[in-house]
Amino acid sequence: MATVLDFPTYEVIDEPAPARPVYPNEFVSWLQNEEERAKNNELNEERKVAISFYNRDPFGDEEEGRSQYVSGDVPEVIDYMVPSVLRTMVSGDRVVEFEALDSGFKDILEEATEAVSQQFMQEQSGWRILHDSLKAGLLEKTGAIKSFVEEKRTRREEDVTATQLAQMSAEGIEIVESEPIGQWAALPEEQRALIEASEAPEAIDQLGPIFRVAWFETSPRFVDIPLPNEEFGVAPDARSLDEAIYYNHRTIKTVSDINAMGLDGDAVATQGDAYTATTLSKTRDGVVSNTEVVRDGPNRAVWFLEEYCRYDLNGDGIAEFLRVQRVGTAILSVDEIEYGPCEEWCPFPMPHRRVGHSLADKTMDIQRVRSVIFRQTLDGMYGSNDPTTYIDESAIGDNTLDDLLNPTLRRKIVRYKGTAPVTRTNYFDPSAGQSMLEMLIGERESRTGITRLNQGLDADALNKTATGTALMQAQGQQIEEYIARNFAEFVGRVFEKKYRLMRDYGKPFAIIVDGQPRTVDPSKWPDEMRVMVRVGLGAGNKQQRIANRMLLLNLQKEAAQSGDENITAEHIFNSVKGLVADLQLGQPTDYYPDPATLPPPSDEPDVDPEVLKVQAEAQRKQQELEARIQEMQMKLQMQQAEAQAKAQRAQEEAQHRALLEQAKAQTKASQDQMRAEFEARLAEQKAQQEFVLAQMKLQMEAFLRSGQGNANLPDNRPGGSLAE
Repeated sequence: MATVLDFPTYEVIDEPAPARPVYPNEFVSWLQNEEERAKNNELNEERKVAISFYNRDPFGDEEEGRSQYVSGDVPEVIDYMVPSVLRTMVSGDRVVEFEALDSGFKDILEEATEAVSQQFMQEQSGWRILHDSLKAGLLEKTGAIKSFVEEKRTRREEDVTATQLAQMSAEGIEIVESEPIGQWAALPEEQRALIEASEAPEAIDQLGPIFRVAWFETSPRFVDIPLPNEEFGVAPDARSLDEAIYYNHRTIKTVSDINAMGLDGDAVATQGDAYTATTLSKTRDGVVSNTEVVRDGPNRAVWFLEEYCRYDLNGDGIAEFLRVQRVGTAILSVDEIEYGPCEEWCPFPMPHRRVGHSLADKTMDIQRVRSVIFRQTLDGMYGSNDPTTYIDESAIGDNTLDDLLNPTLRRKIVRYKGTAPVTRTNYFDPSAGQSMLEMLIGERESRTGITRLNQGLDADALNKTATGTALMQAQGQQIEEYIARNFAEFVGRVFEKKYRLMRDYGKPFAIIVDGQPRTVDPSKWPDEMRVMVRVGLGAGNKQQRIANRMLLLNLQKEAAQSGDENITAEHIFNSVKGLVADLQLGQPTDYYPDPATLPPPSDEPDVDPEVLKVQAEAQRKQQELEARIQEMQMKLQMQQAEAQAKAQRAQEEAQHRALLEQAKAQTKASQDQMRAEFEARLAEQKAQQEFVLAQMKLQMEAFLRSGQGNANLPDNRPGGSLAE
């Protein structure tokens, strides 16, 4: 017969909440002063201007009735550079790798590289995080990412015995509900079987009531968020975040959010620091109205500051690195930390300065000037279609002005009186504006490196040699590669911070490495390692890398076939692994087995048929890989040959056209010369004839004046008398 156990009852005592720490007033004042300095209104004004240029907002000097066109230089260069740089970050290559300083940690850090990359890109919207921070830097001078860890609470329920319930309480599990649901004998057979498996045989007969228990299971959650610049403030005298005395993350939270974080929301209720949108956020959102939504109670929104500062709070003469959570003058928590959570980047950094220049800074003046010239060109075109009218006062009739000012009669019939008509003039010259616009486009291309060639927009590129085009494209990509390198270094710092967070707070979890599931324990990752940043610089370099890997693989195969024992299966697998990654063909183990996963060689002469089968399958997959590689190489060679032939044909056509134009020009020049010579001879002959005729005329006139001509003339014409 089972014995029913009596469980003691406990009296619940409400303990008073611990007293809120009191901090010195000078500490609060210092934080408020640093917060105000970190807002950097001058820098935020420059960011507002850049956002307005990106949105193609009017400049404010527009005139009614005239062109109000705004050029799109800033959005054009920004929107080109963002996908170009992001392509190098998410193309499949490892942008960041952790390299071991000790060879014993090589495999562990390879797992760490995969773990951090997968967590960043797959466990959250990694692409959007990179996109927002990249675009913020290109447009607003700086972009920032905050990496931190937060507790993820999951509610769990289970039916347990009294012994298990006591053990859970002893382990410190926070039980939120515990309800007796019946006796041991009344449980279904399946549940009893589970409990019997966890209890000692001699204790089974002692089992009494069963409890349905609910508790929260906590696990770390690693989060990365891009920080809007209006919510991220840094001391203006800081040369970098690592050297900054003060910086903060200033975000919007409700009183309910603060209570959910485990902080004292009652301390916030007395604060007057209610949420009001910043001018920078209004510019970004396009908000013109200053109307703010104000709510009371738990939904009241306030500015919640998470500040990272160096301050001697304990009075030992050394400034500690502190994390302070504050709303207004109410300090909610203060913790001493080892490193801060934020990293930022600038596309064109200035030496010894935290903030440099953005890509927008290099094009805003060009957008302004091009807009003005384009407006003038359009106004001139409008004026040419509706030229200026000049009216002589003597030509003004009763209806003249009405006819000119009436849109329905303009450029038709104008009534006037007098002798001077109404005249219209136009001095529009579009060639000057077009030349200036083309010059400014060239200036923009030289500043940003974004040319019509590397954008694929140059219609005359076929008339240039293939070598020259390639050189111009390579030169245009220099700034793109420079920005990509700066951004990749920033991503490397973010990944290093994430590595340390996962090492300090992470629990073992499963990932896929080379197609095989592995359990990664971040607590075993080494403290010391090196962050290697590798940036892919386009398909051309990737093809070159594939060709180099093929050359290396062939050298390894030749050395192995010649009996060189220094070349092992691991070396060949590493080459295949890198080649498969560059070709983006999936997992390398699908084509070649990982020697580390193969069983050790046996001393027995008999070979396991399964091993032979695996080797044959591996050899077949390797042959398939080599065939695929050869096919891709042949395809690449054919494409290169076709491109060269196309370029050669284009060059020959251009040469033929040039020769034809030269021949036409020579023929025309020769014809013009012959025509000129003929006309000159004809004019000379005509002049000579006119000179002879003039002489004859003079002689005749002289002869007639002498009278001799009249005396010798007969009175009668041949054929009869003149009188008849």
